[in-house]
Amino acid sequence: MYHYPLLNVLLVLSLMTSHVPWLTFEQPLRPLSASSQITSLPANVVGAPATVNITGTGFVPQTTRIDAGETVVWINQTTHPQQIKGGAPYRVFLPLVVRNSSTNVSHQEIVDTQTAILAQPWESGVIQPGERYTHTFTTAGEYPYYLGGSLTTTGLVEVREPQYPPADFVVGAAPLSQRAIQGQMVDYTVAVTATNGFTLPVTLNVTGLPAGTSATWGTNPLTPDSSTHLTVVTHNNTLLGVYTLTIAGSGGGREHEVQVTLQIDPRPDFTLSVGPLSQEVAQGGSGVYTATITTLHGFSEMVALSVVGLPAGASVAWNQNPIAPGNTAFMTVSVSLASAPRSYELSINSSFA
Repeated sequence: MYHYPLLNVLLVLSLMTSHVPWLTFEQPLRPLSASSQITSLPANVVGAPATVNITGTGFVPQTTRIDAGETVVWINQTTHPQQIKGGAPYRVFLPLVVRNSSTNVSHQEIVDTQTAILAQPWESGVIQPGERYTHTFTTAGEYPYYLGGSLTTTGLVEVREPQYPPADFVVGAAPLSQRAIQGQMVDYTVAVTATNGFTLPVTLNVTGLPAGTSATWGTNPLTPDSSTHLTVVTHNNTLLGVYTLTIAGSGGGREHEVQVTLQIDPRPDFTLSVGPLSQEVAQGGSGVYTATITTLHGFSEMVALSVVGLPAGASVAWNQNPIAPGNTAFMTVSVSLASAPRSYELSINSSFA
């Protein structure tokens, strides 16, 4: 009968599939990896991990996007045990030759089947209905997976580099501007504040100080969140002017800075002027000099005057001593008859407490 070729085709196909055992979809279960876990928590308990539901129609959602270091949890919403396997299924094409035994005519066709490659060494154990399986992905990339026993049920996890900003810190200072008189000291409060969980110590440094000044820290290094004092000590010869100081903090491979200003003002002072600068006095006579105090930069102290270099037997009388800045004192020098006639150089000294 003419039905023999059809019977031959069925027989050959049956023999070929029965001799390709590696194409089977059934694979032994493997133990869970350290980054995976199956639990029997209720399906409505959803934590921070991304959630994928295993349903009768497939994975929902089919594509999940997370950052490296985050976790995906699969929940079995079906009524049958399920298993997830990492990898991407592909199609294998096998040649099939059919020969007609009566006419000796051969015919070749392509028969296809499917299998899967476990591209990534991860898979779940058996996930019972209502149970969940979690897996943490630590490296960026694409991770395809499929449902054991159903190669057409596939999913994808896209793992990105973390999008959140790194741990860091901010350096602040107050006040942002200070004024110091030559010889004085001033303080700045310097604070280090953490952002995104920064916990490492921060070493502080200051640059831009004027010559003739020094700086000391209350605490250094500084651990966020905390503050310390920066004390700048000036000297009497520190040059006047406005200086920009840069306060920098470094720690954990990061460095930040803040700028403050320091204005050096002159010390309060005064000038002393005397007149006349020269005069002649006869033995037994007297001469009068004036001493005037002029204030500089807000000087307001009382000034005491004294004189040295007088001739032997001479005396001095002041109409006021000490005197306030802006005033003039009169100094009367009386010479005795025993004072030797010659020129004398008198020095008028001033001082204040």
